[in-house]
Amino acid sequence: HIDETNDPQCCCLQPLVHCLRKARANGYTKPVLLGHLTALSLQTPAVQREVVAGLAALRPLTVIVHPATNLGLQDRRGSMPPHCVEIDADTPRTPQWRGLTLVQELAAAGGWGAA
Repeated sequence: HIDETNDPQCCCLQPLVHCLRKARANGYTKPVLLGHLTALSLQTPAVQREVVAGLAALRPLTVIVHPATNLGLQDRRGSMPPHCVEIDADTPRTPQWRGLTLVQELAAAGGWGAA
């Protein structure tokens, strides 16, 4: 699970891209599997472009997206730290964010699998 949170301050994907770039430079050529990437959709457009381009340059990669699971779990009442920003369980609130990553943007970058 990579950056599975509703906290827009969390973006571990930038350091991940940096570390994977170093691993590739040192000869690591095996495929990499990334799960969820949910907080990527909460980042600024500039960070989104940086991460998508960085990951695309570091293939082979597979991104596992869990839309059915995340639609029911993310941004719901009763969410609590340390995994996300707290959302009061007693306050009626329709979820605003559904925890889906940038599937179309990642696919458009080409050359990797998505499930």
